[in-house]
Amino acid sequence: MLLLSCMAIVFWQRRQQHNLEQRLLAAREDIALREASEEALRLTQFSIDQSTVGILWVNWDSHVRYANRAAESMLGYPAGGIIDRPLIEFEPGLHMDRWLNLWKSARASEEAPQSFETSCVRADGSILPADVSLSFLRFRDGEYLVVYLNDVTERRRALAALQESEARLQGIAANVPGLVFRLERAPVTGQIDFAYISEGSESLVGYSPATLAHRDKGLRSLVHPDDKASYHRTQDHALDTDSDWSWQGRILTRSGEQRWAEIKAITRRLEGGAYVWDGIVWDISESKRIELELASSRGNCASCRRTWKACGKRKRPASLGKFTTNWARC
Repeated sequence: MLLLSCMAIVFWQRRQQHNLEQRLLAAREDIALREASEEALRLTQFSIDQSTVGILWVNWDSHVRYANRAAESMLGYPAGGIIDRPLIEFEPGLHMDRWLNLWKSARASEEAPQSFETSCVRADGSILPADVSLSFLRFRDGEYLVVYLNDVTERRRALAALQESEARLQGIAANVPGLVFRLERAPVTGQIDFAYISEGSESLVGYSPATLAHRDKGLRSLVHPDDKASYHRTQDHALDTDSDWSWQGRILTRSGEQRWAEIKAITRRLEGGAYVWDGIVWDISESKRIELELASSRGNCASCRRTWKACGKRKRPASLGKFTTNWARC
């Protein structure tokens, strides 16, 4: 009996030991998982704090709950200076009604962040052009609107410079006697389109830039039927070899008037791999008329010289009067 009692006690102790070992193992695994989660959380927090994108967590009442360092730097506040401030201090146009509409819209479409461009006010009163994206977040028992800020000051400056450059180019092109154009070939598809045609097309051929820029129209539609072969030959050579383009020939205006025109275009390669031909088409009808008249005059002179030589082979007259008479007969 004593032996059986001892055996039962030993069995119970081993069972308790086994259960204790299992609980200790589970506790170790739970601690390891917590440490891994905490490490991941620290890394995530570090990434958010060090991100170059400004990040704000905003409560439903538009007051900031969290701001990373990038947001504080963009808006010109010291560490912690943005916390508990309402967004209207950074975006004066964001009154409460507008904010609540944004909140409801973001909450209704959690999977599709909203994006727009705005101008924020820094702590010193200067303006910060920014791209804003809104995303809804549920964290524990709280709901937040996460605001992502991207400084687009340089992009605004580049856009303004580009617009100024384009306006200057259009101003110059408008005063150039002729049609200024840019022909562009896409790097991947090889599609060739007119990226720009000046307003001079109206006075030169009677067509608007939009009409000529259409793929079914283009400059080729203006070329006289007898000159189409030379036009396509020179253009195809320029496109195939990425070289400059030069052509002279006859074109027909919208009213059917025939004019002589010259095309001069210089090619260059853009950074994206596309090739462009920047050129001009101008009316050379007057100079061509003079050239043809000179050519005709030279032809008449050559005929006169041949006649003179033919007459010279005959017997020369003894007097000027006889020479004149013989010349008339020739």
